[in-house]
Amino acid sequence: MRKTGVCCAVAAVLCGGGVLLAEKPERIISKPVVVPAPAMMDWRYGVFTLTPQSVLRFDKKVAGTREAAEALAALLRPATGYPLPVKAGGGAPADIAFAAPAADEAVKPEGYRLHADQEGAVIVAADPAGYFYGAQTLRQLFPNAAFGGERATNQAWRIAGVEIEDAPRFPWRGVLLDEGRHFFGKAYVMRLLDQMAMHKLNTFQWHLTDDQGWRIAIEKYPKLMEVASKRPGSVTPGDRTSQDGKPYGPFFYTRQEIREIVAYAKARHINVVPEIEMPGHGRAALAAYPELSCRGVPLEPRVPWGVEEEVYCAGNDQTLRFLEGVLDEVCALFDSPFIHIGGDECPKARWKECPKCRPA
Repeated sequence: MRKTGVCCAVAAVLCGGGVLLAEKPERIISKPVVVPAPAMMDWRYGVFTLTPQSVLRFDKKVAGTREAAEALAALLRPATGYPLPVKAGGGAPADIAFAAPAADEAVKPEGYRLHADQEGAVIVAADPAGYFYGAQTLRQLFPNAAFGGERATNQAWRIAGVEIEDAPRFPWRGVLLDEGRHFFGKAYVMRLLDQMAMHKLNTFQWHLTDDQGWRIAIEKYPKLMEVASKRPGSVTPGDRTSQDGKPYGPFFYTRQEIREIVAYAKARHINVVPEIEMPGHGRAALAAYPELSCRGVPLEPRVPWGVEEEVYCAGNDQTLRFLEGVLDEVCALFDSPFIHIGGDECPKARWKECPKCRPA
């Protein structure tokens, strides 16, 4: 086509993601960015347009389709202002459908295929996680205003024609949050889980205990909340050698808050792996129960960063019973197949001095 023909053909601009389209024929000049990049992404002719009449469709016989449709509708309603009802059955050209793959269509675990054009948008997947991830990708293809919490006026909700095939390269796609040193709270954690879901991350490693603080309520050991969840000060920002002297805490998550966060993560196909540090990095717990240390002397939760010499007494049966009791409650609160127990930076000086820890 001559240069003048291209200029005459270009008639529509999609602001979100920087997509410039031509209507006759539809031609992609630039492309939106999807993060993480799909395994295969092929641009096609055609433009999918979401309208006030659009419906999100699911297949009653396919697990995960309804949940993915409802999750996507909830994400798009605030910005579009559209009702976006979720219904079972086939769809019209302006609809988004979550459908079963064809009998001869192989889709990898947690994978999906997404097709969008003037006839509609369709997502097929191998499992509920795949449908959820397909919905996250579809959301990213809309204009950037789709990520706003308020209605975007004068916005065309259009997607360039596209064919996407995607599946994760790694089964464990994780983020770690350390709350032993700094407590963030439930609202922050839920926002983090939303960001993880948008980027198709599926494992949240939650560092809940350390020398500087204990952040999970354990009914059997109430002093963990009363003593171990607070400390006499914090390291001064930008200077690890000084302390601010400001009491910090008590800060910890209640059992109900833990349950709510685990359920919130599960709805986003994220597994929460709690981390309960042992045998080192346990000074906060030892401040609450000093009899679990080798020396049994009074302690406070540690303020400065670094490696702590006061560790759990490995030769003390009472220590083992304490850790078993803690893990019993942790296992009841989390449905993860894994519990992280740390295991790092455990000096052995106290064990070498302790008659209970020295070999007989």
